Amino acid sequence: MAARMNGGLTIRQTQWLTGSIMFVVCVLMLFFRPQESWYDDAYWADWAYRISQGGFITHVWGGDQPSYNPLYAWILAGWYKVAGFSYIKAQLPNLIFALLAFWVICFRWEEGKLFSNVTSVIGFGFLYWFADILFWIFANGRPNTLCILLGVLSVDSFSRSMDKGRWQDITSFALWAACMIATSIEGVVFTAVMMIVMTALNFKQYIQRWWIYIVYAVSSITGFLLELAYMTYHNCGLAFLRTQFGFSSTVNNLMQRLHISGWESSIGVVKQTGLTLTERLTQTSLDGIIINKEYIVGIILVVCLLVTTIVRRQWKELTRFERSVIVASVVMPWAYILAGRYVSYYTWAAYIPCIVALFILMQQQVKHIKIATPILVVLSLSYFIFSGNHQTFKTIDLHRVADQKNISDIEQLQIGNDEAIYIPYAWYYYLTERNNHLYFLGSGRYVKAMKRMVLTTEEEIQNWQKAFELEYIQDIGNRKVYRVLGDYGNNTLKDTEKQ
Repeated sequence: MAARMNGGLTIRQTQWLTGSIMFVVCVLMLFFRPQESWYDDAYWADWAYRISQGGFITHVWGGDQPSYNPLYAWILAGWYKVAGFSYIKAQLPNLIFALLAFWVICFRWEEGKLFSNVTSVIGFGFLYWFADILFWIFANGRPNTLCILLGVLSVDSFSRSMDKGRWQDITSFALWAACMIATSIEGVVFTAVMMIVMTALNFKQYIQRWWIYIVYAVSSITGFLLELAYMTYHNCGLAFLRTQFGFSSTVNNLMQRLHISGWESSIGVVKQTGLTLTERLTQTSLDGIIINKEYIVGIILVVCLLVTTIVRRQWKELTRFERSVIVASVVMPWAYILAGRYVSYYTWAAYIPCIVALFILMQQQVKHIKIATPILVVLSLSYFIFSGNHQTFKTIDLHRVADQKNISDIEQLQIGNDEAIYIPYAWYYYLTERNNHLYFLGSGRYVKAMKRMVLTTEEEIQNWQKAFELEYIQDIGNRKVYRVLGDYGNNTLKDTEKQ
């Protein structure tokens, strides 16, 4: 591994260099991308910001009750205390998580021996950093990237625990398991599927250390109980449970029979995710898989290379860990579908094993370095272009200065404390830096009983006028500024329209 490839960089040096260069490129892209924050992005940033200021209730969506796993918000809150608060600073932790996850895959998975040549390292790095779905996850404010990091760490520590039985590996596995469940259920599914696949392919060896599965269960339950206690302390325990289990029609029916107050608001979630098995294997699979073009292209290549490997009787030449990653790349999306939820920002769980498996099989079929280099380069570029990954670079907007001018004009409005504003969330960071007492509204969500300001587009004005009496103030760029007259209590726009 330490030998130099053709007198150039070693594979390890290439892994360090590839991760570092692509990380820097992604950070630079943050400065040129339009600040297209959306409500999830602003929600997490605001919740963390309130925690860093000694509060808890978020001002996004007009003062919403937090109900999600809190670990990501804690980490962001600590980061804000050290680095300060702005759009770039809020997005940067996810890119750091992405870099750490990249290095874990390169240096830790299979003892750092997954990639046998420099070209594979660069190709994997290219498809990892610049895939549409992954770059979108890396550059937004959701906890998905932290799930990626904890997921690859969990897989690594579980594999090492089963192979070597060392306490430091088992302790790490327990820690990552507790952190994962405190971050998001989506990552728990990823870890569980990888564990099941690895156990199925290595049953005789793994079953001898059966107690490691108990360690995993205990650490996960402990992590869940700790976050439940924290949310309950802040009077959000029921909302937290509803978010965790509201996708289950069985749980919702039970709660309705028990007449648990406050649980009925999860019915909308059940209609979307409480599907029958047949619906999950048809409707949900189409919605979840087809949206990820990168995965479709990648898994087709993986399956073709896998068939070739089996026909050539080379399957047993792969290590147990490599075989597990390949199988997991195929079954992962179906596991999420059966779990009841597989949306665009969960598809990292299938895509990452897919591109790792892709290069494992490529290296297996093309072992001669002089032949492997051009083949891997051609296949990587073809995959990148055909799957739509190149669209990532279209997010660069060198004209964002003009948008910034429109945003800066908002200061002329002299917005006061505790005003509720309906705005595009792209402006959330800019305004919060200047007035942290503002409330930010989503479409038709929680209108506060106070003086309000509405910044909206022409096509949305008619809907607002159906619900409220608006007083026009001025234009800012392509948006119109209105003041909402009267006191409508806590009615939402949707409720008012029904009346």
